[in-house]
Amino acid sequence: MKGIRWTSMEGQDDVLEFLIEAEVQGVKKRLSIAVRPPHIFVKKRLRGKLVNTENINQEYRLLFHWIKSKIEAVVGV
Repeated sequence: MKGIRWTSMEGQDDVLEFLIEAEVQGVKKRLSIAVRPPHIFVKKRLRGKLVNTENINQEYRLLFHWIKSKIEAVVGV
C-alpha cells in the first residue's frame, strides 16, 4: 500500500482513498480505491420540531466494520 488519503470538503461527501501500486499484465500501475461513508439520518426533536439529523457516529462505525470485513476476507482471519 502506498498511502491512505481522507478528503473532507464543505458541501461535498467525505472520501477515503486507498492508494496502491499493482502489477497488471507485467505493467506497474497506481490504483486508488475510493470509499464514501454512507449517510444515515435519524429524526430528532429540536426545539419542539422533528428534524432530520445525520448520525455521524453510526455512519463511521458502519464504515469501520465494512472495511474490517473486507480486510478479514482477504487475509482469511
